[in-house]
Amino acid sequence: MNHRHPRPSRSRSPRPPRIPVPLLHPGERVRGSAMLEEGVAGEWGLVLWESYRNVGDWAATPRERRAPGMFGDGAAERRTEQLRPLAGREPVLAGALETIRGLLADPAAADARAVADACRRVAAWAGEGGRPLTRFYFAAAAGLCEPEDARQAYEAGRLARDLARWDAAEVWLEYAAAAARRKRDRETQAIAVLGLGNLFYRRGFYRKAREVHLAALALARRHALREHCGRALHDLFVIAVELRDGQAAEAYAREALAAYGASHPNVLSLGFDVAYHWLAQGDVGRALPVLRALHPHTAPRSALRLRVLACGAHAAAAVGDRALFTEMADQAREAGSIPDARGALAAALVEIAKGAALLEEETLATGLLDDAMEVARARGEVDVLARVDELRHRLDTGTIVGVAVPAAPPGPDDLMADLLRSLETGGAGTPGGTAPLVRS
Repeated sequence: MNHRHPRPSRSRSPRPPRIPVPLLHPGERVRGSAMLEEGVAGEWGLVLWESYRNVGDWAATPRERRAPGMFGDGAAERRTEQLRPLAGREPVLAGALETIRGLLADPAAADARAVADACRRVAAWAGEGGRPLTRFYFAAAAGLCEPEDARQAYEAGRLARDLARWDAAEVWLEYAAAAARRKRDRETQAIAVLGLGNLFYRRGFYRKAREVHLAALALARRHALREHCGRALHDLFVIAVELRDGQAAEAYAREALAAYGASHPNVLSLGFDVAYHWLAQGDVGRALPVLRALHPHTAPRSALRLRVLACGAHAAAAVGDRALFTEMADQAREAGSIPDARGALAAALVEIAKGAALLEEETLATGLLDDAMEVARARGEVDVLARVDELRHRLDTGTIVGVAVPAAPPGPDDLMADLLRSLETGGAGTPGGTAPLVRS
């Protein structure tokens, strides 16, 4: 007898999936308490924290159990008193928190979309104020309110990744890819898969990152997503560099440049990554002109400008230009104090240290490496820590390579010429462009 399981009824809509709230807070003894350390004055910090926890608890509670009194008697009235003296100072934020206060008054009647929008407004406020943890928490809270919003899940994962909250980032990015696949939103699915690959890259899992990015490339090609093809090829270039496959790296770079087109803003980050590769290989003659051409196109308060300046300082030292090294190193240190560039700081300090070592400034190089190690340890950046150890060893053993001689100008078909032509003719979009996808 052929025993077949009955197919599920097509008329039955699946329950919306939920992300367990504890997964967002690995290692935290008190959920969300880290936002209290971001310098929000007085009662604001406490109200933000309590509001965030309210949203998480409400979103994790099935609709049929969202009964009056679930937050305790008088909770809404107490929140009203907390918000009243603060409304005049931060009206936009107070308005968003007032919407969240509605959860306390009537949990069953609260609208998920309105609560999610309030959380996004708080996240935007936190981002503008340089409070990245609070921004992440409220972006995640918005994602909990609308679990089928793949873009919001991706945003939460991206922010967690930038904070080096790897476990939370992986949960959100995988969830975003799955939610987008269910809705056949191929663009968001591709972005989420790329984001997951970048997560593995940042943790030093290069082969896993390559596997995920190849899947993203196949997805983008299958659905004719040209820009995302460029992004996948771009990231595969950087991964090939880390795996020391130079031939594949240059091939990926050429394909990425063709997929982007000269005017695409990601040409800036591609140009930087290619120049970084050449610099690491000692090909300063191709690296330095590209880095100098990139500088005017980078946004003043961006991680990309920090990277360009730091690698430019290294390249200048490699050709013996002490004045240019000092100028670019000083500008890089200034850029490194900006919160948005924090994720690039450790790697940038290593590049400046390499330049200092080439110029026999060993005290400066050692101090820069100490700073780089401190930042990299705090963020769990394994790849940067390996670079710090390698350069320390070279300093200790006196094996720093001496000043290089610039190579002859490239031919017209050289990748360097293609990049310079793109920067000159296309301008890589508007000045500042976007941050590199893998190194961002």
